[in-house]
Amino acid sequence: MSLSFNTFQNCDVRMITCDHARAHMIDITKEAAAYQIELFQMIGEFWGRATGMPPEEFSSTEGFGDTIRQQARDLQYRMADAFTFADIQLRTFYAQNGAKAYRLASRLAGTKLVLGGSSHFGTSQLASTRSTLLYADTVLIADPLYPWLEDARQHERFRHVKLLQEAHAILHLRPLIDANLPHCPVFVFPSFEKSLEREDNTTKKGIDQLVSDVLAHFVDPGIGSFDDAYTFARTRTDEFIQGVERHALFVPPEATIGEPIGQALQRYDDYVKRWRTPEYIRKHECAPVGPKVLNGIFERLSPQYHLFENAEELTAHPLLSIDQQAHYFKLVSKVNADRLSKLGLLDDATRRQLAALSSERLEWLSNIPISMLVNLREDAEHDVFRKMLANAMGNLHASALEDVDKVAGEICREIDAGIARHNRSVREINDKFKASTTQTVVGAVGGGLGFLVPTLAPFLGPIVPLAALTKLGYDALTRNIELKKQSRSLMGVLAIAKDNANQTT
Repeated sequence: MSLSFNTFQNCDVRMITCDHARAHMIDITKEAAAYQIELFQMIGEFWGRATGMPPEEFSSTEGFGDTIRQQARDLQYRMADAFTFADIQLRTFYAQNGAKAYRLASRLAGTKLVLGGSSHFGTSQLASTRSTLLYADTVLIADPLYPWLEDARQHERFRHVKLLQEAHAILHLRPLIDANLPHCPVFVFPSFEKSLEREDNTTKKGIDQLVSDVLAHFVDPGIGSFDDAYTFARTRTDEFIQGVERHALFVPPEATIGEPIGQALQRYDDYVKRWRTPEYIRKHECAPVGPKVLNGIFERLSPQYHLFENAEELTAHPLLSIDQQAHYFKLVSKVNADRLSKLGLLDDATRRQLAALSSERLEWLSNIPISMLVNLREDAEHDVFRKMLANAMGNLHASALEDVDKVAGEICREIDAGIARHNRSVREINDKFKASTTQTVVGAVGGGLGFLVPTLAPFLGPIVPLAALTKLGYDALTRNIELKKQSRSLMGVLAIAKDNANQTT
């Protein structure tokens, strides 16, 4: 069978096209990595000017509030310089690079998750990012500093402290950026949420429609717009409250899902008094109960709108780290199931795996040190972990897949089996070294002294010939290399993390 010249020419064209696509993707990855390095350098500069110390030495993410209150007086002069830097240099950086960064986020390849549900990045978001870095190629994070620079946030108290807190938390991810990995494990991008809410009519109408759609679905089908929702909440307050409470539509920050509306409302009032300005508090206290609850729902659903928009435009699966935010995601999913399915945002396998990874049984995964995550990413061990999850899912019946605890249990079983194999490999390395050491020493000192080797161990230095000592050193070096390789592997890291978790419980 003969092939024409055109056939070979067409093959060459296809090969050139594929090579060009690969080169183009590499360029995008390099450009994305360069943006992240520059962004984290800018954030690090801001943090350094404010405190003069690395974020991990300043405090844990959980202890930031206590530490900043204790050191506020000492840091006040440094902070003035830091906030001037943020208002000028960091703001300029976002203005020059923000749009490009968003495009880069959308063009990164691989399995991507986009963190959402709020614009805040704290302890829970950091933990969720760390655990899902075992799974995803890239975790996309809406830049938590940008919202405090793109909008005046006139109703928010402690603007400067919030900006500093966001920098403190996000900088814990810097080792992943500085490692210059072949694929961006995290990509922090500006989401423009506050600007869009202020200036973009499509966004304004979209958020209003999302709120009215949720209320029409769960409270009253006659609600067709946000104006309808406000009128219903004000004039038919009892019906509105009953519908809201029945479906747990009102879950303020720090509230428990499904708690009585009276308790939830008290938590909301306390939250407003703590975090909003006096002028806002006065307006809030004067508002009737129905509109007050509606406003709380609006504040919860607005970030969901942005999450769906980012997921669609960035071709990434939504990732939620807070139970309350995940609860609202489920509510919106019930209302917009058709749209979400078309967008691929309701991929069952991904949804179930992420839910299991965030469950209490696998909470210890979020405690894996960033340095270990860097090692895993260098060796592409997250691909191995994804295959492990797929294998665990394949062992479950369809009905069991809806039970998060069963999925988490199967993942735990799969991990435990892998750790057992890892421990066996470590034992085999140690046994091999022990046998080799014994053979070397026995051969060196003579068979007659073999039975005395354990007793004479402290005195072997002057007895064992140089060649034998060299062999022992080589064996020890080989053993250490093999053990270090095992400890850097996925199962080695998981074994260490689980053992540490067991010791602290």
